[in-house]
Amino acid sequence: MASDDPPETVGKEGDRPPLLYRWHLRGAVVRSSASLIMWLCCLAAYLLDFIRFQNFISDTLAVAYLILMNPPALWVLKRIKNRKAADRFGVFINFLEIVGYTAVIYSFGGIEASFLLPIYAALITYVGIMGPQILPFVNAGLCSLAFGVMLTLEYLGVLPPMKINPNYHISWTEQLAILAVTTVLLFIVAFIASYTARLLKRNRDKLYRQNRELELTAIKARESDRLKSEFLANVSHEFRTPLNAIIGFSELLRDECLGTLNDRQREAVSDISSSGTHLLSLVNDLLDLSKVEVGKMELHLSEIRLKSFLEQSLSAFGQRIRESGLKVSADLADCPEVIRADERKLTQVLYNLLSNAVKFTPAGGGIGLSARSYARKEGRWVTKNGEIADLPIGPGGEGMDHAGLVEVCVSDTGIGLKGEDLKRIFNPFEQVDGSLSRRYQGTGLGLSLSKRFVELHHGQIWAESGGENHGSAFHFVIPL
Repeated sequence: MASDDPPETVGKEGDRPPLLYRWHLRGAVVRSSASLIMWLCCLAAYLLDFIRFQNFISDTLAVAYLILMNPPALWVLKRIKNRKAADRFGVFINFLEIVGYTAVIYSFGGIEASFLLPIYAALITYVGIMGPQILPFVNAGLCSLAFGVMLTLEYLGVLPPMKINPNYHISWTEQLAILAVTTVLLFIVAFIASYTARLLKRNRDKLYRQNRELELTAIKARESDRLKSEFLANVSHEFRTPLNAIIGFSELLRDECLGTLNDRQREAVSDISSSGTHLLSLVNDLLDLSKVEVGKMELHLSEIRLKSFLEQSLSAFGQRIRESGLKVSADLADCPEVIRADERKLTQVLYNLLSNAVKFTPAGGGIGLSARSYARKEGRWVTKNGEIADLPIGPGGEGMDHAGLVEVCVSDTGIGLKGEDLKRIFNPFEQVDGSLSRRYQGTGLGLSLSKRFVELHHGQIWAESGGENHGSAFHFVIPL
């Protein structure tokens, strides 16, 4: 008998009997429930005087047989370990079930109860979906045989007639015609059930293979991501030692600690020092990114006086701002006095945002820095003055279930951003202009790291812009 096991059980001799047992256990539950419902319908028909007492007793015995046959049959099936023996005993259970359904049909008048023949069809359909593909045809043959034997025994007088309507009569020739039509219809049902089961099995196997491929792809992706992170961490760590030496010796040369330099030599050494410092910052970014991705980045929280912290961060760019001819504005009136955060990571976030603002704002433009606190009130964020804040986050958002938060904004009047770039720029190595000939250089890691650091604080970061050449504003919030 052909196997219809799920892919994960095919080929394992010990797996088929337990699987077959579970199928028949479910079938026993369905069979018992359906039999009980049939008996209740029969009881109602008897109480309403639609059927006679002998019909009710006969149906009661048939239903009792259908229910009581389950425990011993399942007990035997559970103890069969051989696959072929279990399959054959499963067919025997189906045969016992067919005998019980035939007894129910007999209880309601035999050929007079042809309206109950769909019971056979239900059984054939169930085993067709749950069992091997040949089983529906076997059961169709057994159902036809059982129905034919019942009609023959009634015709020969071996079984007393159980007619509900005494005036109902149908000739033996007509009964044979009904039996032939019933047999054909049952085999049609068997074909449909077998074909449906074949389609289901094919789709199940295809889905199983696809799931396995997805699992393997996910495993490979996780392994590749882990190897990439480890590679970045190891390479970045190995780069830092020689870079620190290059920077250190170039500074000694620049400060003329090892001898006097002429102007051209001093300029060259200065270029070496600045390039080495820039390269070291890129290596540090890669190292931080790899730590975040593998989950090794930890927060070291401390009390930070936010207003002075922001002012110091802004003043660190004083020289660059003056050289670029930019105007600076700061709005820190509503800034909270103290917050608890990782100072080094918060410094890096502000450095990245202010650095971008200075870099992407042409001479004569302006940059702004603001900070304010919000409290949660009636499902909304409100300022100290009670004004409702229009933030793109909700109080019930991830990490935003605190009583209050602080928002820091770095704005500029620079080149601005397109709408489709507002989220993309926070991806690693993403830049608005990714061409080799781009005007503004960089690795595209600054905003990605800023996003990761803000999220480590259970906060959120987003960008706003009026479009190209209309400036931009970068906001981030962290809980108080």
